Amino acid sequence: MDIKEIFNKHGMVVIDNLVPEDECDELRWYALNNPPDDAHKFNGGYVSVKMDDSFPLYRKLANRFTQEIPILHNKKFDRGWIYTYDHDCGGVTPHADPAAINVNLWVTPEHCIADPDKNGLILYDKKHPADWTWEDYNRDVPKIEKFLKDSGAKERHVKYKYNRLMAFDSSYFHKTNGVSTKPGIRNKRINIMNKIFDEIAFVK
Repeated sequence: MDIKEIFNKHGMVVIDNLVPEDECDELRWYALNNPPDDAHKFNGGYVSVKMDDSFPLYRKLANRFTQEIPILHNKKFDRGWIYTYDHDCGGVTPHADPAAINVNLWVTPEHCIADPDKNGLILYDKKHPADWTWEDYNRDVPKIEKFLKDSGAKERHVKYKYNRLMAFDSSYFHKTNGVSTKPGIRNKRINIMNKIFDEIAFVK
């Protein structure tokens, strides 16, 4: 199956080694050398740095993704973030996002990983209910967890790998599969996340 067929069947696609290593290294440098957008850490043990056109590589990445990944043709990049995680933490809690497609890219080398069974992504096979608000499906973790349990949601695990890109339907619930990296700032797990909107729905 091609990328479009895989995405249409599973709601996600995984692509390895799409981004040149020097660009992955630049993304890591940017994450580790810029102050986070938030003065506090998120509850999962991570901080974020927003990416926009003031960071030249962001537009270069956006162009590469939309040109080389068929499901992103004629889509619009809304915004992006770089998430940097503590060495041992839970990561992002289960949620869905208000976009068409999420694109995640992992840029921490595998020799930095302490536990190879962690650091990946869990994508559930359930989308958020149509009548839920953004607060419901993005922030209310107890409500989300109850919904996933009551609906018999199944987990789909994507194993961590350096320079692995995942594109998935933003309305599916998803979370980090825990984080476990070696000590030292250069070993921190770094995830590049972009929200993609259908062109007709994009609002600047």
